[in-house]
Amino acid sequence: MSLTAILLLAPTAMAVLAAGSGTPAPCDDFAAWTTSERGDSAALDPFAILDANSRSTQIALLQRAASSPKNDVQRLLGDLWASALAEQKHGVDALKPLLERVNGIRRSRDVAELIAAAQQQGLPLLFRIDVAADLRNPEQSLLYLRQGGLGLPDRDFYLRQDPSTMAIMQHYRAYVERLLRLGGGGKNAAADAAKIIDMEAKLARASLSLGQLRDPNNSYLPTDIKVLDRQYAAFRFKDFFRSLGLRGLSAVSLAHTSFFVQADHLLASGSLDTWRAYLRFHLLHSLAPWLGGDVAEAHRDLFDEQLLARKATVEPEQRALQTVHQLLPDLLSAAFLARTDAARLAAARSLIDAEVAVLRQALEDSQWLGRSARDAAAAKLDALLVDVGGERGRVNTTGLSFQRQQLARNALAVAGWRQRDALARIGRAPAVTTIPAQTPAAFYDPSHNRLQVSAAFAAPPLFDIGMSVAARFGGFGALIGHELSHGFDLTGSKFDAMGRTRPWWSQDDYVAYARRNEPLSTQFDAYREDGVRIDGNRSHIENAADLAGLELSWSAYRAASGSSAAPADDRAFFRAWAALWPAGSDTLTTDGLQAPAALRINGPLANMDAFATTFECKPGSGFMLAPEKRVRIWAR
Repeated sequence: MSLTAILLLAPTAMAVLAAGSGTPAPCDDFAAWTTSERGDSAALDPFAILDANSRSTQIALLQRAASSPKNDVQRLLGDLWASALAEQKHGVDALKPLLERVNGIRRSRDVAELIAAAQQQGLPLLFRIDVAADLRNPEQSLLYLRQGGLGLPDRDFYLRQDPSTMAIMQHYRAYVERLLRLGGGGKNAAADAAKIIDMEAKLARASLSLGQLRDPNNSYLPTDIKVLDRQYAAFRFKDFFRSLGLRGLSAVSLAHTSFFVQADHLLASGSLDTWRAYLRFHLLHSLAPWLGGDVAEAHRDLFDEQLLARKATVEPEQRALQTVHQLLPDLLSAAFLARTDAARLAAARSLIDAEVAVLRQALEDSQWLGRSARDAAAAKLDALLVDVGGERGRVNTTGLSFQRQQLARNALAVAGWRQRDALARIGRAPAVTTIPAQTPAAFYDPSHNRLQVSAAFAAPPLFDIGMSVAARFGGFGALIGHELSHGFDLTGSKFDAMGRTRPWWSQDDYVAYARRNEPLSTQFDAYREDGVRIDGNRSHIENAADLAGLELSWSAYRAASGSSAAPADDRAFFRAWAALWPAGSDTLTTDGLQAPAALRINGPLANMDAFATTFECKPGSGFMLAPEKRVRIWAR
């Protein structure tokens, strides 16, 4: 049975428990009820299906590119695909020149020079460099120096002491030891791993959290190069920028000051033995997925099976596809988009336009935004850019070539090519970040006031022309509303219509928002998942976006349906939302920025009058909040 058909099934036991089954009624626990109603289909994860469908299309494209390329881009894709399928026997050799320099480190200056040499090749040792729009002048690109230096994706792994985090750290320690042994440093691997993790923990304690990094102002602090050279002398930034070919550079953004202070201290006074071990490991770690053999296997064991709690891909074609997608997503995007149904994308755009119209009216009718903020919001919505499809632009591949038997060298070539391309944009118009067409995703980009929806996202089973209006708006539409709302929430309030960091809310608006939304944080704070408390404050932005998205999509659905909407259609709308979050679909993260699947279903619905009316929920029943306690963001 198709997911569309499942979403349209009429409920059979709304007000009472299923006979003898102990299944809650929809007003008691909608997540559990829909799971029971859908039976075996409840395990269907629409995002996994989107991904599988996209992968099949991509593999077919790459097979043709490898066997009979029609142009230079297809030749690059085909060569990279072939190298990803080939057995990697000596992948570490690609790093041999840098690893030999590590062995030759005799003073702290050598450490800084090795870091510069790696960064020149696109390997982000110790910190990250990024070229992006200047937040005060988005028409120009600025070089950003950002915190980094950790082997794990979140600083909180190094700070938390709960059992699950400690277990991950044990796996990480084993991974560090394993890479050191495989890279020729096995003699003192255990002791070196301890030193590396201790250094990373010091960097983690000086790093901003993922939540703090969501605020763009926390990453923006233009600083004169001469000042950097004085404040962070051990980095030798003047020499660093010269090695990158940036001789005329006058200023960069360095806002993660506590991190760079700590890193500078470690550069100046840290043990050279520790630095040699740290650099050796991080060089191997930076290319680990493409080094082949035991190194790649060690990386998959940790990052796929332990961190993401998913079985690492074993099929050669799937692994090869993952490699091509990671290294050349933009080149693959144009080929994928050419095979996409244009009529389906046009229908998706029409749905988005309907939700934009609803949002426009909701902003005008808002009782908590002041007049000035409402005018600014209207101007921002007028300037909103909507891209449905994905990366279409022609990519400059000058100087890029691949060898069909050398994946690691190819990956290193891509890293250097990307780095050179990025650095060439400093002071010029920024590159617009676009979701690749083949990646099932939707995203609001505040720095460009732009909503992006990929071709692979606006696709079955999430969206199709043949789906009912209710199913389209309840699933795909609610997710679109979620993303749209980010342009007008706490984060969006810091960016104006042109994407500049210019707050357009008054202090009264912020106070009104906090007063209106504080109960939502309190609501999620009270939830428990497997005995662990949900952090309502930390997850607030995403929880509020879920609720706002449902409010907007419900209003757009009712406007599109008019008087023809039947009770079964209304129920199908909410069933479509629940079908997005099947049990077991959670991805393991420590950031806590999104609630677990069941709470993404019940949490926002507990606040919706429309849900209570549709399922005839009595005040205070089950998971529903009392009417006077419900949060309304854009609902009237």
